[in-house]
Amino acid sequence: MKIEKIIQIRKNFLRKLIDLMIPEHQNKLLPKASKVVNIDIFSKSIFKNKELKKKLNKFVIKESKNRIVNYQKLADKAFNDKTIEDYIAKDLLKLYFSSKIVQKSLNTKINQNNHKKKDNRPLLKLLKNSSLRYKLG
Repeated sequence: MKIEKIIQIRKNFLRKLIDLMIPEHQNKLLPKASKVVNIDIFSKSIFKNKELKKKLNKFVIKESKNRIVNYQKLADKAFNDKTIEDYIAKDLLKLYFSSKIVQKSLNTKINQNNHKKKDNRPLLKLLKNSSLRYKLG
């Protein structure tokens, strides 16, 4: 099997998976994760973990034998695996909230709520360094 095909399947799979983890906000305030996160950077960061790489490759290689790959079904299976979610959540949230698009959107929303112009950099820094206990949903 060609490496390029596996890499492309992996990228499409990761896009669907991160969109399940961080979908688009209902009022369009925040975009879905695949519009913000660079998949190449994200995959490099998560594939440093050998156990996770082995687990994700098992999903991808098994599905790549089919002629037509159902990425949504593949992402749903991975999403239901708690260990995969635990491994990639930290990197995903870090990349998502450090993106310029999300920061700009949050700044816009904060500025709309506050009539006075305030420096929001400390707030964004706190958000970037915050605990992963809370996820978007």
